[in-house]
Amino acid sequence: MTMANSRDEVIEFTSSELLVPKSDLKNETSLMHDLGVAGDDGSEFLGKFCEKFAVVIDDDFDPTTYFGEEGSGNIFAMIFELITGRFKRNAPRLTVGDLIASVDTGKLTIPK
Repeated sequence: MTMANSRDEVIEFTSSELLVPKSDLKNETSLMHDLGVAGDDGSEFLGKFCEKFAVVIDDDFDPTTYFGEEGSGNIFAMIFELITGRFKRNAPRLTVGDLIASVDTGKLTIPK
């Protein structure tokens, strides 16, 4: 699959799965920070993504690092995280560009 083809396919898949317009999906678009994909929804999306595109994830990958705990996308959880100092706004960003790169390499490309 060429880079252009993989980009188009990842954009199409992400748009369809997350119900967001393709025009909102840029390489720098963060799944959690920009699209609000959090908790189990993030894990489920990533599982479907890896299955569709035959992408391998390392065994030590922790989705909560990139998607937060379940419920972290709602306003009450955000207020709690802010008050307790566990606010994840500075969490690493897993982006559409990372997904595209992962398809090209066959392995989840995660930001450091």
